[in-house]
Amino acid sequence: MSPVSPSTKSPSAGSSHSRPLRVAHRGASAEAPENTAVAFDLALKQGAQAIEMDLQLTADERVIVFHDRVLTKLGLPQQAHELTLAEWQALDLGGWFHPRFAGERVLTLEEVLERWGGRCQLLLELKGREPEREARLARQAAQLVTAGGWLESVWFLCFRAAALGETAQAAHGARLAWNLEHPPDALEGKGPLPPELRVSSAFPWAFSLDTSLVTPARVQTARNLGGQVWAWVCNDAPTLDRLLAAGVDAVMSDNPGWLGEELDRREGGQP
Repeated sequence: MSPVSPSTKSPSAGSSHSRPLRVAHRGASAEAPENTAVAFDLALKQGAQAIEMDLQLTADERVIVFHDRVLTKLGLPQQAHELTLAEWQALDLGGWFHPRFAGERVLTLEEVLERWGGRCQLLLELKGREPEREARLARQAAQLVTAGGWLESVWFLCFRAAALGETAQAAHGARLAWNLEHPPDALEGKGPLPPELRVSSAFPWAFSLDTSLVTPARVQTARNLGGQVWAWVCNDAPTLDRLLAAGVDAVMSDNPGWLGEELDRREGGQP
C-alpha cells in the first residue's frame, strides 16, 4: 500500500484541500470495545481506510494491543505491563463495554499484522509509559512489522519523540507520526524538527495533533517542513468542518461510519 500523501487523495468538496484519510480510533470504538478484533472488523465494514491502535509490552516482553495503563475497566488493580501474555489471554476484554461482547481476547501485534495487514493502513501507537520500556517496545514493534513485510502499510505513533527515533533505527524507512497535546516549536515556526523525525526525513512523517491544536497556519507550517497533519479525535460535525477547512491529511474518529457519511455528504455538496 502506498504512503498517504495529499496528492494521492480525492478532492474534498467545498475545500481546496484533498479529502482526508478516514481513521478508526482504536477501531470503531463508539460501537464496540476499543482495540479488539470486533472493533477493527466493524471499522473496516464501515469504510475506515486506517485503524489506529495502542501497543504495550507484557511482563514477558510480548507486544499486545491495549490502551490503559491500569486495568481498572477490566476489574483488576494491576498495570498492563505486570501481566504475562498467558495472563492477558485469560482476560475478557469485551464484557466491560457490553455483555454481547464478552469473550473478546487480547490481540498480539503478530495477530494484528496477520489478520489486518494489507487490508488497510495500521497506525500503531507506542505506549511504553516510561522511556526504557517504550524504547524496547519501539524496537520490537519495528522488528515485527519489518519481518512481516508490512512496513509500507504501517505508521508508528508516539508522544515521545525519542521512541520514534528508536523505531527509525530499528526499521529503515519507518513512517513516523509524533503525537502532540501541545504545539512544538517547529510547528510554531520557532525551531527545527526534533532529530528523531529528521532521521526519517526522506520518508513520510506527520504531526498527530489533538483537534484543539489544528489551525490553518500550523497545517501550512507542517507542509513547509515536508510533513502531514493528522487530527484526533473528531466525533462531531463542527469540529470536522474546522479540520477540513484547515486541510488536515487524516481524521481519527471513534465512529468511522459517521465520519465516512459526513465526508461523503460534504463531497456531494449537501448541507
